[in-house]
Amino acid sequence: MKQLLLLLLGTVLTTGVYAGSDWKLYYENSSVKIYYSYTECHDVANGLHQEKVILKFENLTGQKQQITFSKLLKYSTGKETSTDVDYQLVLNPGQVLEGDCDNRDKALYIFSKMLENPQSILQKFDLKNIIVKPIE
Repeated sequence: MKQLLLLLLGTVLTTGVYAGSDWKLYYENSSVKIYYSYTECHDVANGLHQEKVILKFENLTGQKQQITFSKLLKYSTGKETSTDVDYQLVLNPGQVLEGDCDNRDKALYIFSKMLENPQSILQKFDLKNIIVKPIE
């Protein structure tokens, strides 16, 4: 019982503060909605305290949908960086897929800044070339 309690406590300490209901609509068409939310993520075990932009994708249809996009990021260093990577997600009918602090899928989050000693801070982001197509 004591080990279970310690495991539960450890999980709570390494889990970030999730965005909850603070979602802002980023993109919408007849098939999908894309939301974003800024959230603090604390990985106490590894000493990481970050702010991330968490993304949420919602399939509004009764069909499987493939979403492809790239990212354009502008940080306080003055540089604008564009990912040459096309991120791709597949959503089942009616599925909602959202990032969280523990997720390592880069399609579901954008690094914003370190909370302790921020040297580079995200000033702006754009999801570019958003393509939504049904999958048969």
